[in-house]
Amino acid sequence: MTAFSMSANVPENSVDGYTLQQLSTLIETLSHEAITQQSVSAENALTLLHYRLSKIMELGHVQLLGKTQAVLCFLKGNHFDSQEIIRRGFYDKRHHAFLQELFKKAEKRRTGKCFGSLGYCKYPPSIDQINEDGFPKSLIKLLRHYYESKRAAKKALDIELVARETGLHEDVIREKFQSFRMEIKKKTSEAKLLKSTGEISQISHQESIQHVQQYHFYSYPNLYPSPPLSENGNLTTPLDQPLTVEITEVNREYYSLVPCLQFFQ
Repeated sequence: MTAFSMSANVPENSVDGYTLQQLSTLIETLSHEAITQQSVSAENALTLLHYRLSKIMELGHVQLLGKTQAVLCFLKGNHFDSQEIIRRGFYDKRHHAFLQELFKKAEKRRTGKCFGSLGYCKYPPSIDQINEDGFPKSLIKLLRHYYESKRAAKKALDIELVARETGLHEDVIREKFQSFRMEIKKKTSEAKLLKSTGEISQISHQESIQHVQQYHFYSYPNLYPSPPLSENGNLTTPLDQPLTVEITEVNREYYSLVPCLQFFQ
């Protein structure tokens, strides 16, 4: 879906027929083209979309209206107004990543601020969810990424640098890094336990299969010997008589050797 197909197919002053997700994706695509490529047509399409969204007073569309308005203010050089629209609005989590990037760009252009090696920017609560521990989600994500990257590279953690760029106390940073370390240790232990349990289960399964194969494909010796074949000792089954066994002297001598068959004597 493009801005041109939308303006051609959708009636004037209407965005009916398009889901909130489709409209949000369209706004982000047009914003990227307008900001990074200085596309005039993309900016004009955003202006038209902003006008149409302003006619709908539903929560989802109001959020998209604020999103579009913040971009248009940014494009016109009104970076403070762009940040104020973001700061004073209410936005679902699906809009946070895009608006955080826009807020950070506006902050850099407005103040010329360098965000340092960590790239940390303090976002307003409207676009940055607060975790149960009271810390912003973006901050914890940044600290975790820093810790895991240093751990993977086997390099020392620079607590002073992190404290200087984030404004956190060094003791708080150490506590967070310790919690990350314990989480990784716990996940590693669980993975090893799961692997060990899986190996034991696999061995038990293989032993069961082997037992079944032996049961079906290997002949076990009979518990008692069978009587020798003899012309005088055959088993006959007449159709009109009960089952009978003729016991001769030859077979009688043999049966006397089997204790469990002494009743034949």
